[in-house]
Amino acid sequence: KTPFLSIAEYAAAAAKEAGISAEKFVRLIGCESRWKYDAAGDNGTSLGLLQFKTQTFDHFSRKYGLADADIENPHHQIDLAARMIANGHLDHWKNCSRKIGWDG
Repeated sequence: KTPFLSIAEYAAAAAKEAGISAEKFVRLIGCESRWKYDAAGDNGTSLGLLQFKTQTFDHFSRKYGLADADIENPHHQIDLAARMIANGHLDHWKNCSRKIGWDG
């Protein structure tokens, strides 16, 4: 993954690196946030491209040794979500994963 990729290209590369479907991952992000970096759902408690709750983001960042990860950084959200999904945590995006037909 290189910094000059578009955010969608970055997401596809992160998915491939994590061993998950790039096509489905890109579609998941579209469903979650419509690619808006500043998306806020669930009455403002779910944030960013992948609609992370702060507590979830912090917990999994620590779990995967990403202590410097910033919830406001879309690249960090992508990296963390790809890793989480690869490790069986697609359920954190259960509504959109169902909508796009991603059964885990």
